[in-house]
Amino acid sequence: MQAQFISAALATILSFAGAPGLSSAAESLNCDVEPLAGSRHIPAKITLHLQLDQNLATVRRGGVMETYEQAVLADVKQRSADSYVLEWVIQQQGDLGNQATADVQYRAVLNTRNMKISVSATELGRNQVQRRGAGICIDAGR
Repeated sequence: MQAQFISAALATILSFAGAPGLSSAAESLNCDVEPLAGSRHIPAKITLHLQLDQNLATVRRGGVMETYEQAVLADVKQRSADSYVLEWVIQQQGDLGNQATADVQYRAVLNTRNMKISVSATELGRNQVQRRGAGICIDAGR
């Protein structure tokens, strides 16, 4: 987890400092997500700052700011000309029956042509059902 904090801090500094190459390949998106089956771990809103030239994204909402009070980095892989897969892990508090924390892996598929996103959340190391959600994103930079 400490490595994620350091990575997130570095990404935040680079995004605010205007690191070379970021402005042309960076895009900020606000996504509204509806859970498809069970709402646990599926955030209603996700804010992404894509840095496609670095294969990274900074996740600022979706449980991240509430948990860490700072952004978390997501790995980005391009699937096609308009489709990207983003993956990140955050530590979440358990539900009422289980107060233990759990690492939750998020996987989002973003289509930049139609601005749709699908999200899945899986608690690592547990036999939990994978939660899913889908939504629409808008360009936050304009």
